[in-house]
Amino acid sequence: MAKINKTESFLLLIQTICKAPRLRLSDAKVREILGNPAKATYHRLINELCEDCEERKKILIKIKEGDNIFFQLNDCDWIQYLEGKSEIQFILKSYREMGHLMPSLNVDDMVIQPKNIDRRFLYLCKYKVKEDETLSAHLEKVIRALVGNKKLLIKYPDGKSKAVKTVSIIPLTLVQYRDDLYLVAFKDEDKAENLRHYKVSRMIEVHETRNSFKYPGERAWNPADYFAKSSGIFVGQEKKAKFKVYGESRRILSEKDFFNSRLVDNYENYDEYECSYTNVEEFIGFLFIYGQDIEIVHDAQLKKIFREKAEKILARNK
Repeated sequence: MAKINKTESFLLLIQTICKAPRLRLSDAKVREILGNPAKATYHRLINELCEDCEERKKILIKIKEGDNIFFQLNDCDWIQYLEGKSEIQFILKSYREMGHLMPSLNVDDMVIQPKNIDRRFLYLCKYKVKEDETLSAHLEKVIRALVGNKKLLIKYPDGKSKAVKTVSIIPLTLVQYRDDLYLVAFKDEDKAENLRHYKVSRMIEVHETRNSFKYPGERAWNPADYFAKSSGIFVGQEKKAKFKVYGESRRILSEKDFFNSRLVDNYENYDEYECSYTNVEEFIGFLFIYGQDIEIVHDAQLKKIFREKAEKILARNK
């Protein structure tokens, strides 16, 4: 086996487990994948994978059956990343998890700190693989560019004219939102006003380049902060809303974390919430899930939009 670094060997190990019968590997096979290291080194590597690390749970579980030792993945959630024809989302998840294990990641002679791995892949925990070869091919290129600090050339439909344009982008973070993946990137130059969101499934072509860039520091780009007050994938002006919740929806919403909500007060017949949102369509869509139990108190414009939507639904279903 050719010499590979620790990151690559860990990735290979996890992927091999997912392809193995009964989704587990023998101790001997694990040693082979890790390069047959010395005994002390082998135990150190295994401990990194089989022990909890702060908020990250252990990646592998060690199983003893008589004199035999096997390793399997710790969480059944990993298995869903293997559905469909591509396992790239699983690899992506692996990068996030392993970023906590390593002091640094070396890609094309460029050192990437683990905290940057966390900032490159956000909210990737329940994304279901789509059986689309073009999408998978695009996604592989996006991931390579993200990990290797490489600029991309993509063909993408313009938001207003819908005309397909070729744009040069600096990839920052791949974000899961609902059932899609979005690439947050700088268009042309790394300036705040050039920040854009590109839906991976809408990319018509993706071309890798050899042009490198320096990944911005945490003060310049922190996706968790950027999306902290967002009510969706698109970040806009923050607005406040107040509404009452009646009926069965009271219990449901009391168990949810939504739109930076705050329970203002609860009465015998209803609960009153205050929350913030940045995208009115997204917020109205959320409210309509519980529409029969919702009364908007503030603001007047939001209440007007809510009422108009309800009237359209009634007119269509009269």
